[in-house]
Amino acid sequence: MLRPDEIAKISYYLASLNQRHTDVPEVKVELGKELFVKTCSSCHGDGRLVNTETGVPDLSDNIWLHGGSIEEIQHTIRAGLNNVMPAFGEQLSQNEILAIGAYITYARMKNDSRLASLDAEAVERGEYLAHAGDCVACHSAEGGEPFAGGLPFVTPFGTIYSTNITPHVTEGIGSYDYEDFRAALVDGKGRHGYLYPAMPFTSYQHVTEQDMRDMWEYMQSIAAVSRRNDANQMMFPSNIRLGLLAWDIVFADRKPMEYEVPVELQNKVEDVEKWQRGKYWVAGLGHCSECHTPRNIAQALDNGRIFQGNLIDGWHAPDITAEELYVDGWDLTSLTDFLHTGHSDKGSAFAGMADVIKNSLSLMTREDIESMSYYLLAGDTNNMISDAAVRLEPKGFDEVSYAEDIYATYNQTCGACHGPDGKGRDPIAPTLLNNGIIMHSDPFNTIAVTIRGLQPTYLDKERNFMPMASFEDVLSDKKLAELITFVRLHLGAREVPVTEEDVRQVREMLEKAGYSGGLHVTPEMYDQRDGSINVN
Repeated sequence: MLRPDEIAKISYYLASLNQRHTDVPEVKVELGKELFVKTCSSCHGDGRLVNTETGVPDLSDNIWLHGGSIEEIQHTIRAGLNNVMPAFGEQLSQNEILAIGAYITYARMKNDSRLASLDAEAVERGEYLAHAGDCVACHSAEGGEPFAGGLPFVTPFGTIYSTNITPHVTEGIGSYDYEDFRAALVDGKGRHGYLYPAMPFTSYQHVTEQDMRDMWEYMQSIAAVSRRNDANQMMFPSNIRLGLLAWDIVFADRKPMEYEVPVELQNKVEDVEKWQRGKYWVAGLGHCSECHTPRNIAQALDNGRIFQGNLIDGWHAPDITAEELYVDGWDLTSLTDFLHTGHSDKGSAFAGMADVIKNSLSLMTREDIESMSYYLLAGDTNNMISDAAVRLEPKGFDEVSYAEDIYATYNQTCGACHGPDGKGRDPIAPTLLNNGIIMHSDPFNTIAVTIRGLQPTYLDKERNFMPMASFEDVLSDKKLAELITFVRLHLGAREVPVTEEDVRQVREMLEKAGYSGGLHVTPEMYDQRDGSINVN
């Protein structure tokens, strides 16, 4: 009855019923609802109807009888399910049937008792902390059930898959106690062996004992999912778990967190308590350094170069040192707006950062986000603003720049969406003038955006912006270098030119990994790329 695209839309609607985040436009969810009402409502109503006599389950809760990933939901719609319970009257005696019934009842009452024993306030606080730690982003596959694992992490040593951390006894962490949970979170030690540093235990070690206990209460309250963990595909000797203990001994920095403001900053940090609170979020649950700090050959953080940027998934998690933020013109309002909403007067979040904001930072209070911004802007040990730092002040296009030949290229490729003056066109495209990425000292992301294109982030259905096409098949490396140099000079006040060789190196890396697909780049092309290639 239904085309594949219609089945997809219905699956997006069903996932939205329990507030699942999916990277699709709101219109697809609305169209999915219309299709669901048209084809499914005679049995399911709007998805919230329950009828035990006919076997109709609640589709709006977080219990999925036959798999709740987008792919599994689509399979159920496509193939159908009979849900017929076979008769056991001939196979089991009456006493055996009663025994099974008693066991199931006992298991249900035991689970109900466990849930009732949880501290409601701790569960609520723990949910907030789990959001702050962005646990759901890493422990959920693309389109998968929350916390059920399956997200791949491609490393130089092979591919690691995140694990199921729901309270399922055999597939998740339902058999863990608090000490097991704490050992995984802080010490990087799971029941099956030592954990790979893709798990940010080197940051979570700074979480307070009370916050860890509250998180544990929350993790016990979520729905158990029976999804089996994927097998990691690591090369020898990285596949030997005991070797990770040696990694921990050699590379993990286990020094307690220092909350005293460095001497060099004591006259610059006016609100010490705010600075300390921001440091707790940034260094602990926020684990910002895990993405934004370079790693050595063993994939350990180089804390001597904290926040100086790192390549991840073909994007540059940019340098966010205090000096870089200062030079690029960020202030407390613009950085807090950006981190809390994904939008600011210095541009909008995209790629992995958009996911962090969607799943984590947007669910925190503005007060907590502002403390993070305050800390990042002020700096810390190994992260100071030098006396020679000068804040950039881009002037925008002037009469001379409008007359340059390269401006015609800008107007043809960028101006239609970002405006002839580069100031953006809300809600079509963000500003390029004073944009944090355009102004950044490293042009990598500016080059990568023009080659890869961008899909909307769906952070805010009122401000999704239009998709950005790739210019890989439109402009040569030389012409693209000239265009980016022109834009960075006038709209970002960066005078160092981008060369043809700079563009060529980024393009070849992205092409090798399948991140670049020409003018008509679609999300499906990203999904179908060779995930085993480590482009970093």
